[in-house]
Amino acid sequence: MVFQSDGLHYEVKPGTDARSIFNGEVSAVLPDKNGGQMVMIRHGRYISVYCGLSSVAVRQGQKVSTRQTLGRISQSGLFQFQLYNWERLLNPAHWLGR
Repeated sequence: MVFQSDGLHYEVKPGTDARSIFNGEVSAVLPDKNGGQMVMIRHGRYISVYCGLSSVAVRQGQKVSTRQTLGRISQSGLFQFQLYNWERLLNPAHWLGR
């Protein structure tokens, strides 16, 4: 199930790896609004945001590579992905790997 709001929302198997869409640097690891954690990664002028993580495998300032595991999806199975070009929210669908 996918629906559009502040990015893309997915219902996935709990414990699934969340992976980086591209090479970058972790700019923040923060609590998200649903009690989980989120990871923000800077890719040049783009920022990707991964919300709904129960655990995180990266730290602020760490360099990450394409498809590197950032953390695991929470027990709710709800995952949100956002992509920004500086401060403008983009439709991230074409950035996601299949």
